[in-house]
Parts: sequence; C-alpha cells; structure tokens
Amino acid sequence: MKSIILLILTILSLNSCSHKKEKKIISKSHKVADSYSQADSELEFENEKITLISIIHGIPKDSVHLILRDYLVKNDLSFDIESKFAEKFIDTISKNRKMSKRKIASIIFNFKYEMLTKDDIEQDIIENNEDFRKDDRESEDQY
Repeated sequence: MKSIILLILTILSLNSCSHKKEKKIISKSHKVADSYSQADSELEFENEKITLISIIHGIPKDSVHLILRDYLVKNDLSFDIESKFAEKFIDTISKNRKMSKRKIASIIFNFKYEMLTKDDIEQDIIENNEDFRKDDRESEDQY
C-alpha cells in the first residue's frame, strides 16, 4: 500500500515538474512572439530609412527589414549588449540571412546611427527646445 502511494506521489510530482517546464517554454515563446510583434510595429514607421538602406546596399527591402527585425528582437531579449555578445548576434543574423557580418553591421549602423528622417530631426529639435527652456527657467530661478 505504501509503495502504491509512493508511486502515485512520484507520478504526480513528475507531472507537475513537466507542467512547470511547459509553462516556462510557453512563457519564453510568448515573450519572443511579443518581441517580434514590437519590432514589426517599430519598423512599420521606418519605411523611408529601410528603403534608403536597401538602395545604398543593393539589398531587397524585405531583406533589410528582416535583418533589422532580427536585430531589434535580439536587442530586446538581451537588454544589455556587451561587445562580445553584440558580435555573436551579428554573427547569428549573418548566418541566418546568408550575408557577411560586415554588411549586417553596416545595415544596423546605418539604421541606428546614420539615417535620420525628417520626423527624427523634428523630434530631436522639439526635445532640445524643451530642455533649453527648462534650463533657462532653472537659471532664472537661481538669480
């Protein structure tokens, strides 16, 4: 009788462990799906940049979109990017998209640091103007 109870308890504990693993897997896949969805919505507003990068590099626009999407997802899932890690996921994207690491890095660099759209420039001016006004008011308060 004791062995039957022990067997039942063992089966139940194994079942609960596998259930926890399933929840972790589902939770992780849900997080990845959310990251892809978020990356897609962010890139939806970057059509001009993607088109220009596509023309500059002679790569189809869809490929540039997928490269940037992969980058944004990997960046989102790995909050802190160290140089070794950044190199690894550039390498991963390079292998997945069958392009050189140099080209992948160039596309990401162009997107992230070099290409500013009219909206980016306007937003930057608005933010700088607000900061300037705030600094101006603070300096007036000091006198």
